[in-house]
Order: sequence, then C-alpha cells, then structure tokens
Amino acid sequence: MPLIFISHSSADRDLAELLGRHIEAGGPDVRTFVASRAGDIRADTEWLRSVEKALREAEAYVILLTANSVQRPWVSFETGAAWFSHKTCILVRAGGLPPEEVPLPLSTKQLYALDEVEGARAVFCALSL
Repeated sequence: MPLIFISHSSADRDLAELLGRHIEAGGPDVRTFVASRAGDIRADTEWLRSVEKALREAEAYVILLTANSVQRPWVSFETGAAWFSHKTCILVRAGGLPPEEVPLPLSTKQLYALDEVEGARAVFCALSL
C-alpha cells in the first residue's frame, strides 16, 4: 500500500487533512501520513521517530506551501528529506500563496496551485491518481 507523506504547518492542519482524504479517495490502496492528524502518530510512540519512519517509508511526498509553512523549520526538514530521497516530491501552493513568495531552493521546482483546477488536477496526475 503506497504511503504519501504530506508535509505542512500545524496551522494548516485542516487543509492537510482534507488533502489527505482526497488523495486517499483517489485509489483503494493509497494512504497518507499527516503528522497533525489524530491517529497517524500513535499515542504511545515518540512523535519524531514516527515522522522519521513515515519519511523513510513514503513513496511520494506532497509539500503544502502556504504563508504559514514556507518559513517553518519542520516543513524545511521534511522537504529536505523528501528532496534527497529522489522519490516523487510535489510542491503545492495553497491559500493564495504567490509563486514569488516560495523561497529558494523550493522555487526551482515546478509549483502547482491547489487553488486552481488545473493545478489540483496536475497534482493528482503526478501521484498517478
């Protein structure tokens, strides 16, 4: 069962959870990891180890870029892990974040806008959903 890791700011938890539900609806064997979603990190485990495990096991990564997340250290940490995994790493803008507010080196990658139909469609196509 493929795992897709969704990196996000905790301030964007609701959006990340919604995105995760839509991704999971795209295929019967698809599951997502959203660190802020209840149940994705078991109550009896160390949260950092759970995040590290999901980063290693993921087959693809979606980096949710918003005004809340572009400067967050944990989003940068997770993005670096995804970037250097050489697996599918999709950068998505949301909440009206303009492309010029995406910092280097992230801005060197293709950016999709979830706020636009074609951008959302491109994200799901890139994930083979």
